[in-house]
Amino acid sequence: MYKRKASERDGLKKATLRLADGKKVQSWSKQFEIISGTGTVSKNGCHIHISLADAKGQVIGGHLKEGCTINTTAEIVLIIFNKVEYKRRFDNQTGYEELEVIYTQ
Repeated sequence: MYKRKASERDGLKKATLRLADGKKVQSWSKQFEIISGTGTVSKNGCHIHISLADAKGQVIGGHLKEGCTINTTAEIVLIIFNKVEYKRRFDNQTGYEELEVIYTQ
């Protein structure tokens, strides 16, 4: 007889985030539950912030970076806004590429 252990932790098995200081990027290789995520996805790029909880309930969060791996599933709902385009433009005051919302015809 085979024994199996079912995992109820769907989400990520590897996470890579840019942390709040805006510079440090850190990766973790362990199970995470996706708690929340918000941001923009467009043909001009993605900008997503995410919160993750580990098996002990400890929560981490930051800017989602390339290199994350989904464990089994990740339920993601996208809302499409017609006649809107998202771009980023460098802002000299903040030093970051800031969101610009363009309404199209």
